[in-house]
Amino acid sequence: FAVAAVVVFPLAVHNIIGNVVEPRVFANSLNLHPVTVLLALTFWSALWGMLGALVCVPLTAIVRVVLLEFRHHPYIPMVLALLEGNFSH
Repeated sequence: FAVAAVVVFPLAVHNIIGNVVEPRVFANSLNLHPVTVLLALTFWSALWGMLGALVCVPLTAIVRVVLLEFRHHPYIPMVLALLEGNFSH
């Protein structure tokens, strides 16, 4: 039982932090929706593998900042609303 607990407990903690806590913290600090953070993780991981998983949040935040510079384009406000989780537009 002790060996199973040594393996299961860290895996459970890692999954909870990686799938619940981190997306919420990143979303709040970077003004990105938590689902956007998870989708960014999926997209960048599929594109670049492990490196994409490591840099997914900073890259998505950079994309958001660049889009903010071009917010007068007719399609950019819709994309920003999706990134930020603001669906009232």
